[in-house]
Amino acid sequence: MLTINNMDKTVNDVKTVTQPSASRTGTAGMTLIEVLMAVAIISLMAAAIYLGGFAVLRHAQSVTIVTAANLYAKEGLEEVASYGYDNLRGGNLPSQEIMANPETHNVALVRNVNVIWHAPDGSTNSVGLDLGYAEAIARVTWQIRSNTASVVISTLVY
Repeated sequence: MLTINNMDKTVNDVKTVTQPSASRTGTAGMTLIEVLMAVAIISLMAAAIYLGGFAVLRHAQSVTIVTAANLYAKEGLEEVASYGYDNLRGGNLPSQEIMANPETHNVALVRNVNVIWHAPDGSTNSVGLDLGYAEAIARVTWQIRSNTASVVISTLVY
């Protein structure tokens, strides 16, 4: 309160304490509900990023396995073609082979190579004929996460 004595202007200092107003205009900080909403939004965004990254990783692993399976099947066809037409007629084929290595995330790749003989009349059998051509078929199968997948490629051997 201010007291004025005969024009001398003596002032007694009395500090006035003001109560905060009911509205938040002009004050800094966040309420608890705002903090909880921000944490919830950030959590949802982090979960989406994590799941997206996990899906990309699984896809990259499956692409690596399919690429290795294709190469493994191609090797099988090249082995059969290297035997030559006459040796294939004798029934000398490579046996089933299993490959597992760290490049395929330790997934076992099972390769089977078969030769089918085609006669000029269009008939086929698995025993070498005197005329016609041979078709070598390589199938590579693997199992991952209880799903079986395979790659099949073929070539003609004259």
